[in-house]
Amino acid sequence: MARYSLLLAAVLLAAPARSATVLVYGFAPSLGGEVVEQQLLKYEPLAAGDGQAAAVLLARISTAAAQVCATSHASPLLTSKLEQCRRQAIKRAVRDVGSPALSAAAD
Repeated sequence: MARYSLLLAAVLLAAPARSATVLVYGFAPSLGGEVVEQQLLKYEPLAAGDGQAAAVLLARISTAAAQVCATSHASPLLTSKLEQCRRQAIKRAVRDVGSPALSAAAD
């Protein structure tokens, strides 16, 4: 029995941590209308519950949101729409992760 327990413990320690993914997407404004852009982020779900790890994940989500909501057309008319796209992309991703620590970091 002790040998089985040691073997099980070794397998559990050697097993990779399960990762999860969250889709960060935005409806980026363009001169021809809106374009849906997206990025898939991998994260460790257990770490997302930790305050410091949640802050890191929020930074990654924010960076992805800025990238999916970017446009090559610098126009003052698009600036507010780009910011709205970014905010909504972050809000959706935080909601989809479902971590109270991440939600608190985003507020």
